[in-house]
Amino acid sequence: MSDKIPGLPTPTLNFSMKSANKAPPKSVQRKPVMLHIKAIPDSNTIEVKHFDHDIGAFIYARSGNVKLLDNERLDGLDHSSLILGGLSPKPAEINPGDFAFNFISDPDQNSKALDDAIDFVEKNQIHCLNHPAKVKRMTRDGLYQQFGELEGVVIPKTLRVSPRYDSDIREMVEAGDISLPMIVRPAGGHDGKNMLLVESLDDIRELQSFAFNGSDYFLIEFQDYCGADGFYRKYRMMWINGKAYPRHLILDRKWNIHGKNRENHMVDNEQLRNEEIAFYKDPESSLGARNYALVHKIFTGIGLDYCGMDFSILPNGDLVIFEANAAMNAVSTDPTALHKESLIGDVFDYQNAYWQEQEKAKVSMLREAAALGVGSQSTPTN
Repeated sequence: MSDKIPGLPTPTLNFSMKSANKAPPKSVQRKPVMLHIKAIPDSNTIEVKHFDHDIGAFIYARSGNVKLLDNERLDGLDHSSLILGGLSPKPAEINPGDFAFNFISDPDQNSKALDDAIDFVEKNQIHCLNHPAKVKRMTRDGLYQQFGELEGVVIPKTLRVSPRYDSDIREMVEAGDISLPMIVRPAGGHDGKNMLLVESLDDIRELQSFAFNGSDYFLIEFQDYCGADGFYRKYRMMWINGKAYPRHLILDRKWNIHGKNRENHMVDNEQLRNEEIAFYKDPESSLGARNYALVHKIFTGIGLDYCGMDFSILPNGDLVIFEANAAMNAVSTDPTALHKESLIGDVFDYQNAYWQEQEKAKVSMLREAAALGVGSQSTPTN
C-alpha cells in the first residue's frame, strides 16, 4: 500500500478509538451505545478503497471482518469503534458502551486481533454478540474437530499444514495422514479462489503453483456430493439470533459452487429455480426433518449470534458440511443487483422477500441487545 497519495492527506490508522459523542443533557434520554469491534489482519495490511471527500477520510477494506448490514450504524443508537491489530497497537481509554458486536469473523486472518478482543470483552464484562472466543474456534479444521463425530453428519477430514514443498504433501498422503481426492487451499481463503482438487499423486505436482513459504494451508478430503441427476447442490443457511434462515440453494454440474454458478443452469431452468423456491418456503421439507434438526444442532453448538453454514446432502441422505462460521457476508436485499451485469436478476427476484426478512432479523438482534445493555454501565479500561 502506498504511503501517500498525491493531493490527498496521508492515511492514518487508529487501532482503538473512543466515542466522540458528548453526554446529552439530563433532560434528554441517552441513546444506547453500540461498540463495533473490528480488526486489521495479522498480515498487517489493509486495502485503501477510495477517498471519501464528503467525510474527508480514506475508506478502507479490512479483510476478515463481516459485513453485517448495508448501514451498520443504526438510527437510534450511538456508535463507537474499537479496531484491533496492527504492528504497533496503541492502548487507549475505550468506552465499552452498552453492548458490542464483534465483526471480526475470520480466525485464520485475524487470530491476534481475536485474542485481543477476547481479553477486552472479558475484562469489561460487556455483552458482546458473536463473542470473539466462539469465533476463534470456528476454523475449517476446528469445525471438523468439534463436530466430526456427529451421527448423520459428514465433515470432511481437514488438516492444517505449513508445507515448504509439494513433496511435503505427497509424504502426508503416502503416510496415510490424509486421503485422496482432497482439496488444497490457503488458510483464510474464501469464494473458491486459489484452491485445487488433487485426485491422484500425479496431480500433486500442480501444487507448485502455490507459494509454499511456511504459510498455513488446509488439506480437506473431498466428498463427492453429486446427485443422481448429475447436479451438485450447495445449500446455505444463516443463523440469526437463534433462528435458522435459508439463504440460497445453488445447483450446478460443477462441484465448486459459488454465487455466479447459478448463471450456468438455473437462469434457464425453471425446475431448478423452483427447487430453490421450495427450499425458501419450507427448508425442513427440502432437507428432511432429521437433517433440518441436525443443522439446528450444529448452529446451537457453535453458539454464535450470527453465522452461516454451507452444506449439501449426500446420496445416502447424510449431511456433508463444507464450512460454518461468522465470515459469510449476506447483506444484499436485491438479487437483481447481484446479476445486473448479465441482466438476469429478474428471474431470481423471488429471493427478495426472504433476504429482506433476514435483514430485519439482524436489525432486531442489534436492537434487542441494545435494550438489554441499557442501564448496565461498564468502567472504561485500557
